[in-house]
Amino acid sequence: MNMVFNKRCGGDGGHAMILFDFPGNLLLVFHQPNTDSGNCERAQIYRIKEAGNKLVLNGRWTAQADATSGAPRKR
Repeated sequence: MNMVFNKRCGGDGGHAMILFDFPGNLLLVFHQPNTDSGNCERAQIYRIKEAGNKLVLNGRWTAQADATSGAPRKR
């Protein structure tokens, strides 16, 4: 199993949200680390996918690589 959090810069994460980007990719967004100082907190964005009744990490999201990937999701 892949770990989302690591020991670098605090090793934990803040509240998370699951959302769709404009092309329809499912994303997990959270801030890391979860500190009061605010000096090191940065947004972390991962692609996720549905696998049966689970959500599975599918790599880090990057704006350059993912901005035009996939057709818009039909809702």
